[in-house]
Amino acid sequence: MNLLAIEQPGGVGFSIPSDPQFNWTDQIMGENLLAAIKDFLKEFGLQGRDFYVSGESYAGVYIPTLATFILNDNSTDNVNLKGVLIGNGLTDFDTDVERSMVEFGFWHGMISLETFRLFEEHCLHKPDELNPENNTKESNDNFYPRNVTHRCNEIRNEIRNNLDGSDIYGIYRICPKGEQINENNLFYYNSQHTYRKTIMEKLKRNILKNKKLKLNLKEDLEEEIDIWPEGCAEDLFFDKFLNDEKVKTKLKVDSSILWTQCSGINYELGQSFNFYNETLLKFPDLRVWVFSGTEDGVLSTLGTMRWINKLNFDVEKDWTQYYVGKQVGGFAKKYKEGLVIVTVKGAGHMVPQDQREAAYKMYSSFIKGVLPFE
Repeated sequence: MNLLAIEQPGGVGFSIPSDPQFNWTDQIMGENLLAAIKDFLKEFGLQGRDFYVSGESYAGVYIPTLATFILNDNSTDNVNLKGVLIGNGLTDFDTDVERSMVEFGFWHGMISLETFRLFEEHCLHKPDELNPENNTKESNDNFYPRNVTHRCNEIRNEIRNNLDGSDIYGIYRICPKGEQINENNLFYYNSQHTYRKTIMEKLKRNILKNKKLKLNLKEDLEEEIDIWPEGCAEDLFFDKFLNDEKVKTKLKVDSSILWTQCSGINYELGQSFNFYNETLLKFPDLRVWVFSGTEDGVLSTLGTMRWINKLNFDVEKDWTQYYVGKQVGGFAKKYKEGLVIVTVKGAGHMVPQDQREAAYKMYSSFIKGVLPFE
């Protein structure tokens, strides 16, 4: 078995973009990535081998996009795609992130029952409740930018304050001591936390693109306060390691590039729900697994379960425990349409980082084509 890791699109990691101002989209990324994979397989004589793609977070969008390009490729050097494996992936704006984040916080004791009920009463889908003429699928998405009442902003601010100080990507992780802010890591801290806010704003702007939200209300409306928490500083090991001059020399990369976990490229973010209710149904032999660390508040298990439920797929094997050693590692469920969901107990956004044994069992089961509890 061979493993290929790709930082993409051009301009992220140590890659050098031909045009720094280029506006990337999921479609352009998919075309370029497919071309790169085909060139790689040809260069090393790996054409025709079983091929799998895997990733996490926004891979919930770019992997289904790539898979669609591969499956629709009728050229003689097409890629032999057998399966896709996606962890804590962004999929559907209507269920992922914001609403599920608030509910996740509530069910994990970070938000009080009173505040949660106030959020549901004053904030959830507020534009549609106040203005029925805007009750469309687009305006009903949780990420739809909206003007809210002053009371809703007060509630959102309280929720954000409650979530601050914890790692929302894995709420039981210990925040690195002494890594909050100092002159040595100020850049890394700012780059990561600015990214978190930036991706939220990009999602909002993308949904609002070419649309206008018209509210003709008597209530005092304000610009919505961002509910995204500051959290705590991440472990900066990778930033420091990959920016070490000796490491750059070993990797044979441009030493002038400052590697960051997230870059500032121009990228129009999207979603991938249609992959499951359209493409997947056309290719029933494709192995499609989604897995979810249960302690991730950003793209929570609850949100994933919600968009899967919207598919109305038929259950083949229902919710069943699997074990890692003598301990429950999580649950798995398979649908007749080919989709499998696997949860990993005690893991956050980065499952292999938090639960290595469970992650290994899940990956092994995926490659073998058997469920973790079988």
